[in-house]
Amino acid sequence: MYSILIADDEPVVVDCMREDIKWDELDISDVFSAYSGEQALSILNDNHVDVILTDIRMPGIDGIELADIVQKKWPFTKTIFLSGYNDFEYAQKAVAINIFSYILKPAPYSEVCDVVRLALRQIDKQLARLAYVNDLDKRVKIAQPVLKERLLAELLSGNVSIENMNSLKEVQVDLVDKKLIIIAVCIDKENITLMGTKKIETIRTIISNMMFREDARFHFTTVNDRIICILEGVKNEEENDFVKIEQNAELTRVAILRNLNLSVSIFWTAIIDKYEDVASEFKTMDRRIYQTASWQSGILEGPREGVNNPINSLPSSLSMQPDMKLLLKSGDKNSVIKRLDIIFDEISKTEDNLGDVLLGIYHQIIGEIMNASIENGIPITEWLSAENNVLYGLKPPYYALNIKEELYKVITAYLDYYQKHNMRCHGLS
Repeated sequence: MYSILIADDEPVVVDCMREDIKWDELDISDVFSAYSGEQALSILNDNHVDVILTDIRMPGIDGIELADIVQKKWPFTKTIFLSGYNDFEYAQKAVAINIFSYILKPAPYSEVCDVVRLALRQIDKQLARLAYVNDLDKRVKIAQPVLKERLLAELLSGNVSIENMNSLKEVQVDLVDKKLIIIAVCIDKENITLMGTKKIETIRTIISNMMFREDARFHFTTVNDRIICILEGVKNEEENDFVKIEQNAELTRVAILRNLNLSVSIFWTAIIDKYEDVASEFKTMDRRIYQTASWQSGILEGPREGVNNPINSLPSSLSMQPDMKLLLKSGDKNSVIKRLDIIFDEISKTEDNLGDVLLGIYHQIIGEIMNASIENGIPITEWLSAENNVLYGLKPPYYALNIKEELYKVITAYLDYYQKHNMRCHGLS
């Protein structure tokens, strides 16, 4: 049902039209009366009105001023002018206000009804068009993430055409003149069949929260059952995002294991200077994944060429048997501390006493500690105090002594808790 407002400074005109026209035959249920422009505006402010029948010349707010206000505040409301013969030229000027129509007084009621009926039809068409546009917008918003991921997958496969880059810009991805890093999170083969949309979204959330700074811009897609993230706007000097990835890759892997009971491997590229090189860098990383992840799980690996990758240059004592993982799981504090001494003694005798190597040692051991805690059924928050800033990463500079002291604190906190609560402990020799 619709509503109409009749405004005229001659009450007899308003009252007769309100009473004599069968408005219900036009599906109009509410008929409002106003005897001035001010009264009409007051009614409009308090009620929904579809059509206005108004005289042009009225004291105070006249019909033209009223129509102008209506057009700005209620654009779907249709205004029809009622004009005397002497006002014809005046009414013509009013067309510029985009009124719906005008009727010359006196006019038969049938003519009034015909014009009102046309106004209501136009309202229906506009509302239908608006509903269609809104529905289309909703569909576009729903489809946009899917389109974005497909376009990113095409970019990784080698489609760096202008059309593809422009299409990416339309979904708010602009990689031109940006430094980039590609990160791949690989689900171990035995767990791929267990993956669903919800778990994938959870993994993406963990990656977003743990691997990057808060203001980082990144984009996800999926290629060959791998979750791919393209990080943009990488800085080479200040706030180096590459170092951030190295620092937090192990924590991210452990968080996924802890929250979803899924073992993953994480690979990343060197900094890519041009988007045209994205596909070749991705292909190189893809080969590394096939060579490594096919027979190992829980791998953390950066680029093998052009970057000093801590994962590939860790001291051999870190993997001595029994390895650190078994020592930590056993709960034998003396054996763990002894192994820590051996590892850093080896580091002191090499020329590789560099920050990235030390970070690699730190994060691998921290990861093993968290794994041991999880496998022994001990919540990490039970023993990890606020003073141990493991979850927030180390701050440079990275010296062997500093990192060894940090590891000693975390190892002591975990194993003291383990032993205090009468966990089963035994030494390995």
